[in-house]
Amino acid sequence: MSTPTAYIVDAVRTPVGKRGGSLADMHSADLGGHVLKALVDRTGIDAGAVDDVIMGCCDTIGSQAGDVARTAWLVAGLPDHVPGVTIDRQCGRPSRRCTSRPKG
Repeated sequence: MSTPTAYIVDAVRTPVGKRGGSLADMHSADLGGHVLKALVDRTGIDAGAVDDVIMGCCDTIGSQAGDVARTAWLVAGLPDHVPGVTIDRQCGRPSRRCTSRPKG
């Protein structure tokens, strides 16, 4: 059995906010949904062909608790058969997130 190949089609990030700032009232899944929808639109990928959504989230508490990646994908109106995983990695290089992908 051969090992599947992973493709990174693009990388985007949400705006950086501050406590009580202009993004304070926006749910994290809504913010992530905007980013994911923009990524699909910008790249022209077939969202139905995506095998997994991996998002990084610092301090997964409050509205960021749970699987923000999966929830943001659904908020964006993208296919509901695609799973997601949220990684909370403190002070890590973004490139390390790529090596943290769940196996299987």
